[in-house]
Amino acid sequence: MRANLTLASMMVVLFYAVHLALGTFNPVLGSKPLATAIQRNYKPGDMIVVDGQYSLASSILFYTGVQMHMLNGLTNDLWFGSLYPDCPKVFEDDASFARLWLGPGRVFFFVPNDGNIDNLKGMGAPYYLVARTGSKSVYSNRPVTAGAPK
Repeated sequence: MRANLTLASMMVVLFYAVHLALGTFNPVLGSKPLATAIQRNYKPGDMIVVDGQYSLASSILFYTGVQMHMLNGLTNDLWFGSLYPDCPKVFEDDASFARLWLGPGRVFFFVPNDGNIDNLKGMGAPYYLVARTGSKSVYSNRPVTAGAPK
């Protein structure tokens, strides 16, 4: 009986520690605030592009429900799947991304590692910060209601 009580006490302490850790690391691991900022400004026809691999932004898709495009994201298992003829056209290279960014539609650009916005700086076009949390940011090629121009 006493062993069960000790085990239960240890479990309570462990769950409390896990709860604290999740709160501490949420800005690093989670993307819900970024997805919420996108949803506040998103209109049908807008596009969300992740810089790099899909796995770095899968929670954006989870929270928004909007199919994302990937800039230079043809790696690992996605590369093999992209060879099928029925693969959605969601893979962008530098040239196609520049056409999207400079085109008439709004593009939200999810950058998983802060400071890695060379693609935006190199185009010479304006970009607007939509949201930032941890080391992740979302930029838009059009002004947004909640964000600061860059």
